[in-house]
Amino acid sequence: MTPFYYVREIDKIEIALLDVFNNLRVNKYKDEKKTVVDRTVRIPIVTHTNDDFANWVSTVRAKKVPQPVPVAGLRYVGNAPDDARRVQPTYVRRIFYEPAHQWIQDIQPTPFVFKFELEILCDNNTDFRQIKENIEPYFNTYRTLRIREFDFAPELERQIPFTIGTPADQIDELADRKSGSAGMPRPIS
Repeated sequence: MTPFYYVREIDKIEIALLDVFNNLRVNKYKDEKKTVVDRTVRIPIVTHTNDDFANWVSTVRAKKVPQPVPVAGLRYVGNAPDDARRVQPTYVRRIFYEPAHQWIQDIQPTPFVFKFELEILCDNNTDFRQIKENIEPYFNTYRTLRIREFDFAPELERQIPFTIGTPADQIDELADRKSGSAGMPRPIS
């Protein structure tokens, strides 16, 4: 077995996910009927490890940097073997590495499902619904991430499918904020 065959795979997947969600925007309106757009606001995405994103933003993150709302948080939840995609343990795969004009041969690694959670905090329902409309239309069934899987062959990119689980439309109120927050945790695998 080669030690550190896959180096920083979770980091590479997380960076690719951040790239997918880096263009979230909400429109701020001038009028109550929401027909005249005043400005478009970019939603920052932060990575975190806390189970309670709203509490983390209001207590930990806001002490370091004033945190605008809406804000998105991406959290690595965990991973598990993907039994449906497992092959026999000794299955040998061959990948042609163009720059060296040679075949790379190895034993097929165990496929895993990596789970991430994206949660959005908003101060009103209009922003919350706009963010959902930014995300959901682009996931018919799944999307793909492109990562460079092998550090010893960085030119080889691999497409990794990912899906969005059932989004929660739960609105959480923050007791220590003047306005509420709309939380949208989304399991991503």
